[in-house]
Amino acid sequence: MINQHLTSTVSPLAVIRVASLSLFMAATTSIILFQSAYANTEPKPAAEIVGDQSGLVLNGFATRKFLFMVDVYVGSLYVERKSRDPRALMSADEHRVMQFDLLRDVRGRRIANAFYEGMQLNVSPEKIQSLEPQISQLLTMFDQKLETGDTAIVEYIPEVGTRVVLAGQEKGVIPGKELFDAILSIWIGEYPVSETFKEGILGMKS
Repeated sequence: MINQHLTSTVSPLAVIRVASLSLFMAATTSIILFQSAYANTEPKPAAEIVGDQSGLVLNGFATRKFLFMVDVYVGSLYVERKSRDPRALMSADEHRVMQFDLLRDVRGRRIANAFYEGMQLNVSPEKIQSLEPQISQLLTMFDQKLETGDTAIVEYIPEVGTRVVLAGQEKGVIPGKELFDAILSIWIGEYPVSETFKEGILGMKS
């Protein structure tokens, strides 16, 4: 009788709230576990990279956080020759790849806007002005939604230019080397997204 009375007094709304809370907690736990596992695993070169992949080595990788707590992507830098010298990495006229493995859904334009803001901190105003046409192309290429698990590629191919691939779809190639160097400065320039991130990309983490 007591059990029947208790069951009958529980409102349908309360049952829905409990079920919703359980689903939210389960989903949140899955995301946290995914992020933790991925962030601590050495990334692999994406299949979209062109050229002789055997000639590329992982220079370093790090997890990009927004607001110091939200994991957004794992960034990794692939180069022909490993180095801990930011200037050498940014000036090298060699095959280089910046890879972004998404840990949450995000608008590609948001990443591209972050590129632009970061370049303004690390590149002279004169250089930014000269790169405006290329930066405009880059913003257009990134105008799509990226989902958790997607990979974005920004790749410099010598004598060709900067190639962009989002979630397996090639968006195009922007001629020249200077745009890629400017984008890379966001990670390892004088004013990087964070010093911890920079250290990871330079392979300085133990």
